[in-house]
Amino acid sequence: LDGSELWRYKPDARLNPNALVPADLEDDHHFEFYAASDEGVARLDTEGGLVWSKAARSPQLLGVLPRKGKTPAWVAALEYGRRALVWDASGRLIGEYKVAPKAMPFAVADTPWGRAFLLGGKGKPLKGFAPDGRELFSLPLGDFTAIQAAGLDLKSGPALAVVADTPKNVGLARLLVVGAGGTILYDEVLATLPVLRVARRPDGTGQLLLSRGVPRASQERNR
Repeated sequence: LDGSELWRYKPDARLNPNALVPADLEDDHHFEFYAASDEGVARLDTEGGLVWSKAARSPQLLGVLPRKGKTPAWVAALEYGRRALVWDASGRLIGEYKVAPKAMPFAVADTPWGRAFLLGGKGKPLKGFAPDGRELFSLPLGDFTAIQAAGLDLKSGPALAVVADTPKNVGLARLLVVGAGGTILYDEVLATLPVLRVARRPDGTGQLLLSRGVPRASQERNR
């Protein structure tokens, strides 16, 4: 807290890591860190020591998800235009599949159809894919483009919260919550683009948190 350096992780002398995410994926009450750099994806311990590393070409860390039932923890990454990959907390490869530059996932989340890589696109449905590339679901969004998503555990079962955007000349956003079987639990068109967060209640269910964004019309004028 006095500003002194405790540890440093920089596998590439030229470039800083592009992600460093704290998590307790082994549920041992000790946080570890998951990093992505030009060299690949790595797990660090609490003191910054290297636990494991996996070579990948300039990967983007899509997210880390804890163990859930029989589903192991996920450390998910994307090699631009090449592969989507996922490892468990111990560094074991769970799966990978090829992706195209115009069909790349933007997040991972627990959904009513299972844990999935999420893929959107302008005017395209939101789709979920398993680690082997199997399509799990397709959710039509009309003219909206999914840009944020998060799993949400409700008393009624697992749900998926989605924030979608529109082209700049439209200036609207959409908040959608989907439950089992694709049932729409909530659907609202917004004049602002919110930031989506999920908090866990003491009973284990999820609570959706939204921060108010800049009005879409103002946001486009200021670009």
